Amino acid sequence: MLQSFLARSMRAAFPMVAVGICFVMTPAWANAPDIARKYCATCHEVTPGVAPRNPSAHAPSFLTISNDPRSGTPDNLAHVISQSHASMPPFSLTATERQSLINYIMAFNTRHAH
Repeated sequence: MLQSFLARSMRAAFPMVAVGICFVMTPAWANAPDIARKYCATCHEVTPGVAPRNPSAHAPSFLTISNDPRSGTPDNLAHVISQSHASMPPFSLTATERQSLINYIMAFNTRHAH
């Protein structure tokens, strides 16, 4: 079940281009898991089943965030990622990196069919 969920999530988050019989992630989305691990995995569970490096932070998982009707919207995520606040350390992303991270988080949304 987890493998099926992850497969659906990754297909939604990472548009793929057919190259012969191979599928390749388009470069614009390929770095999203790395961005999440670098900037978010200290406090958030960025991959289902992989605990954050600091679980005492009590930050919600990407799965929880993406399925929350209030916080799990692209607009809200853009705001939260762009604005520093007390419980989240400041970091700087390019517009492309920010959009990649938003798409990655939204890929865990199970409220809407992908």
